[in-house]
Amino acid sequence: MKLKKTVPTDQELEILKVVWQRGEATVREVFRDLSAQRKIAYTTVLTMMGILEQKGHLKKTAGERAYIYK
Repeated sequence: MKLKKTVPTDQELEILKVVWQRGEATVREVFRDLSAQRKIAYTTVLTMMGILEQKGHLKKTAGERAYIYK
């Protein structure tokens, strides 16, 4: 059985830095911040934030309209 990597990749680390700077963020907020720097798809950010939650690097709570990640 293959062990899961818990160390964030470069792309995951980029997403984590945005969340850390904001304190908490939705997928859309992270997407807007990253897309201002470079081209990235919304679905990529959504997938990567889900992976970061599974790895234990982020926690999500239900907001009014979207999940809020910390």
